[in-house]
Amino acid sequence: MSLEEQMRLKELRMQEEQAKHEKDKAEYERKKQEDFEDMLSGKTKKRDEMNLQELFKDLYSQAKQVNTKEYINSAKSSVNSFSSLLERRRQKAAD
Repeated sequence: MSLEEQMRLKELRMQEEQAKHEKDKAEYERKKQEDFEDMLSGKTKKRDEMNLQELFKDLYSQAKQVNTKEYINSAKSSVNSFSSLLERRRQKAAD
């Protein structure tokens, strides 16, 4: 292969790489603009499209909205019933 052919092949590869780079850059910019518009409109992403920070923010906001009063009451009643069972066992052991 002559030097000229090598140079031509190298030039072709560089042009292909440049075209791919421009295409990827345009796709990135389009996606970035789309994400920005979605954010402004309040549209949420699918979970598989979110990064870790977005997932955490979404799940944390959902966790803050949970009414914990019913869980606390349930836990209190469970502890009280366990405590009464334990007290009965102590009484039987003492007798």
